[in-house]
Amino acid sequence: FDNRMVNHFIQEFKRKHKKDISDNKRAVRRLRTAC
Repeated sequence: FDNRMVNHFIQEFKRKHKKDISDNKRAVRRLRTAC
């Protein structure tokens, strides 16, 4: 469940900011702890 949430937010961020944060390990980790 958590991974799907994280992936959803990555896609959402990509759509809004035109940046891909999935390769940014710190950002992904922060998303995981936020969920």
